[in-house]
Amino acid sequence: MDLQTSQCLALPRASLSALRAALIRDTGGGYAAYLQEAGYAGGEAIFFGVPVVAR
Repeated sequence: MDLQTSQCLALPRASLSALRAALIRDTGGGYAAYLQEAGYAGGEAIFFGVPVVAR
């Protein structure tokens, strides 16, 4: 995927883990709603922008 021509942003897994930990710390049980809302906001770009890797 060419990040320069797409509207996607690459973040390391550690950054996402830190964001999740901060949301849990600051919002308690409400963190899931924030992550869900962010996922919906990304919509199709996230769904089709993430390559599927066979394991």
